Amino acid sequence: MNRLTDLFAPVVGRILVGGYFLWSAVGVALDSTGITVLSAIFVLIEALGGIALIVGFKTRVVALILALFTLIVMFMDAHFMFANIAIIGGLLYISAYGSGFRPRR
Repeated sequence: MNRLTDLFAPVVGRILVGGYFLWSAVGVALDSTGITVLSAIFVLIEALGGIALIVGFKTRVVALILALFTLIVMFMDAHFMFANIAIIGGLLYISAYGSGFRPRR
């Protein structure tokens, strides 16, 4: 595989997926008429998880947590959208293969 792709594809992928959760957290925080404990927890999970993915911190664990979170929210809201299923798939891929950073040999 191309070394340029090996270097940038995982980083760009993490930024896009993490940015999705960070943007969602901002949206929930701004759209909320009243912050409940549950919505505050959701905002924290999405914001901290999104930031962790973007910077590459504990990527495998964070991706797995966000995949489970997305699945739970999907069942809670009864929004079985294919986009959510695709996001869960991407998060499982990140969980399996990590951040993409490989030390040079």
